[in-house]
Amino acid sequence: RPPPPPAVLMGRAIDGYLSNCAVFIDLNGNRVADAGEPAAVTDPYGGFILMAPPPGSVPASVIVDTTSKGCKDTFTRQTPGMLRLVSAAVQARGGVTYGTAGVVTPLTTVAASLASKHGIAPAAAHAMVARAFGIPNGTDISEVDPIAAIAAGGRLNVGATALMVATSIVANLVSNLATLLAYACGSVSAAEQFVLEAIAKRIIKAVAGGGGGGGGGGSGDARRRRRGLLQLTPLTESGALAAASGSDPPYIDLGSAAEMRQLARDSVAVAVEGGGMANASDVSVSAITAVAGVASGAARHLQAAALAVAIREDEQLGGINGTGANANAGGDNMSVLRAAAAITVVMQGAGLREAISGATKPGAGGGDNATAGSSWSILADLADVDKLTAAVSVAEKSVVIDLPPPPPPAPPPLPPPPPPPPPPPAPPPPPSPAPPSPPPLAPVIAPLLSAVANGLDMIMVVSVGVGTLALIVAVVCIARHSRRRRHANDAAAAAAAAEWQQQQQ
Repeated sequence: RPPPPPAVLMGRAIDGYLSNCAVFIDLNGNRVADAGEPAAVTDPYGGFILMAPPPGSVPASVIVDTTSKGCKDTFTRQTPGMLRLVSAAVQARGGVTYGTAGVVTPLTTVAASLASKHGIAPAAAHAMVARAFGIPNGTDISEVDPIAAIAAGGRLNVGATALMVATSIVANLVSNLATLLAYACGSVSAAEQFVLEAIAKRIIKAVAGGGGGGGGGGSGDARRRRRGLLQLTPLTESGALAAASGSDPPYIDLGSAAEMRQLARDSVAVAVEGGGMANASDVSVSAITAVAGVASGAARHLQAAALAVAIREDEQLGGINGTGANANAGGDNMSVLRAAAAITVVMQGAGLREAISGATKPGAGGGDNATAGSSWSILADLADVDKLTAAVSVAEKSVVIDLPPPPPPAPPPLPPPPPPPPPPPAPPPPPSPAPPSPPPLAPVIAPLLSAVANGLDMIMVVSVGVGTLALIVAVVCIARHSRRRRHANDAAAAAAAAEWQQQQQ
């Protein structure tokens, strides 16, 4: 009996589709791909297949290393801004056949920080992240590929748009804040972990405080909530997009400059607490304010682009018709993906990263040198709505939205097998052997036959003679008998005549 096929984990790395990136299962939790740990490289659409961990191993995460050589965002053709993406914990158990590792994204990376640092179950961590950023109930951030869902359209598209927007904004935010803290922390890698921890703590605080409204409801409640929220004035882009998506307002408004400043300050505080930074003053307030302004402005730009697509009939915020159908029908679904990719080009590009890095170095606060002056100038330009819009428009021309080909159609059902052929006829029995021929009799029979023939000739001659004689005798006898009969008849007639004459007399 052949052995069963090996269990595997299949998933997709997403911040855009991440191509040619190293991916592995971190069995020992050291965030490094060690010998013996299942590893692979993502395909052009971020897909990967990993051998499942051996049964009995401790829960482990799938990690995508974007620093690996050749790793690119296929939409932007640039290196991703986040250095590592992490999935929920996976654990092998006897008798379990694994089929999917879901998706590995910036949002699952935040959820992984909640799970690993605060002991929150992965499923609960995913739900907290979704709720914090205004993603509709029922949209599993660890399973849904927002790019594929948006491209497919339909009912999934409503939640997928909010998921895509949050994924892109969080990726940009982590990249920007990690670059902001990198000089003071000694590396972008260390700074990125402090930023993720700060976001996780902010989510816990926001969820514990119940900010942003209550939980979800049925489809009728969701429609009424959308209509009610869209009638509020003023309404932020985050709140409007949540309403259009059928979600409650987010706990954390990523389009708010104040919220972004708070997250930046929290990241600095976590770094100081964790020993990664000597003093909070190592990162200037001016730099924090500038980066928060750029990040929040970019977030609002993407939220507004998604909201414009999500509203079907009316350009005003009250245009949701409450049918519960796909809010993107009639719009260009792919425009959300193009807008997200174009903003990623700007926010994770080398130009902005160098500007943030230049603004955080000692002596850069006042812009006294040319490098610092250029950095502050770039930050100031991107904080301006019109200049940001122009930069995003230019970037969108370089974006290529390359999606996986659709699966091939299912083959037609096979025709029923033909009936079995009739059994072949039984072979005829072999012929019986001919009896042995008698010995030749010619030498004995030939003289005997000759004698018999001669005897028959003589018999024939005698028979002919005897027959002729008998015929002659018979003729003679018949002639005599005829004469006698005639004489008798004549005598009888004469007697009769004589008697008649006598009677007449």
